[in-house]
Amino acid sequence: MSFDLRSIIVYIFGLFLFFMCIKLFKKPLIWIFRLMISCIIGIGILLLFNLIFQKSGFTLALNPFNAVTIGVLGVPGLVLLCVLSCFA
Repeated sequence: MSFDLRSIIVYIFGLFLFFMCIKLFKKPLIWIFRLMISCIIGIGILLLFNLIFQKSGFTLALNPFNAVTIGVLGVPGLVLLCVLSCFA
């Protein structure tokens, strides 16, 4: 397999584009990854909350909106959802 100058330039240009795409999309991918981790934590908190308050009949729905709200805001998000659930 022989490499001529043209194919070497194409490979170098392809590697350059690959590394530029990684550099360009690094911050949005980190942001999306952190949001996914927060969502998973929010789901865990919702499951724990529903398990604890199951016998009293007060539970919160397990949906993406509630998971993101609790995952991003933390305890204030949980209190917010409880207050909104009481008035709805």
